[in-house]
Amino acid sequence: MEYEVRKHNKPIATVIRDYLNKQGGKVTSSRKDIEWRFNALDWRYQKQILHAFLQSGKSDREWAYQKLFSVWDKCFIPTLLELWEKHHEESLTWLIIRYFPVDFLKRNFERLNEGRNYYYLCTRLYDSPDFTVDKTRLSEYDLLRIKRLMGESVSLEDAKDLFFYMIYKYCKGAYKFRAWRTVEQYKNAEVSELTILNRPMINKMLLEIESFGSKGFGLSMKLRDWRESVKKDFIAKYGMAGNTYWGDEAEESQRNEQMKHCYECIDKEYTSVWDTFDINDQQQFLDYMEERHKQHVLEESEKENDPSTKDELNDSSIFEDFIVHFDYLDENDHSGLPF
Repeated sequence: MEYEVRKHNKPIATVIRDYLNKQGGKVTSSRKDIEWRFNALDWRYQKQILHAFLQSGKSDREWAYQKLFSVWDKCFIPTLLELWEKHHEESLTWLIIRYFPVDFLKRNFERLNEGRNYYYLCTRLYDSPDFTVDKTRLSEYDLLRIKRLMGESVSLEDAKDLFFYMIYKYCKGAYKFRAWRTVEQYKNAEVSELTILNRPMINKMLLEIESFGSKGFGLSMKLRDWRESVKKDFIAKYGMAGNTYWGDEAEESQRNEQMKHCYECIDKEYTSVWDTFDINDQQQFLDYMEERHKQHVLEESEKENDPSTKDELNDSSIFEDFIVHFDYLDENDHSGLPF
């Protein structure tokens, strides 16, 4: 059997030198070699490479920013601060929020506080005595994460309410989503989800619910089953593809179809109340959540103190934990962490 003989690796110091020599004609090839070998290198070489890439063009800087998320060292702070003052690149801002000292974040809060950066700032500053989290600025997933980080009491029923309110807001247009799919994507009836229900924040919400433990896994599975039933009902009602023609008009048509259908699938116990809210006034929902939480806690307390259901609940929970655990092993890997 014949084997293709592979060239031996150059010493990495030589490759780095070729990359730094911008007039030597080997920048492109050495860059590819460095990116391919980076994860297996010693830290001293990784550090040299990162400093070199940070002093280069935008694409190389972006590559270095991504690597720094996993190989962070505070020695890069002076260089990154200089770059941030000069370029204000978004991915660099995320890196700063994640790793720079809290005092720096406080001093530069207004400069960093753009869009969803507010949530990430909250994850760093929530336990500072002089910082108050404005929960009206948080999406439902972000609110669940922050409440748990702050040590607030959050039940699975609270998480379920947040899950459906997020979907409700998609249905009402508070959150945007791209609805159009090609005919090819709809040829198979086993399309993963309707696009309105397969949003990153919704998927992260399910992962967060699973982190509650075995009962969280159970609730997550039920919510995933609900998504699947909504998809099947949509296909039965609108056909396999819904509207699959090209153009902005078709995109809007399918978006409206999905919004209308998903709204009709949300429990009326929810929509009858939420329809009275101003969808842009998150404080109304926060007040509602506070009352719902009190109700959930009371209901749980009554169950725990009811002798007629206590043994039954204990027995069924053991069985549920067993089933949920092994059911989950058969699911696709849902691993992944938010920022």
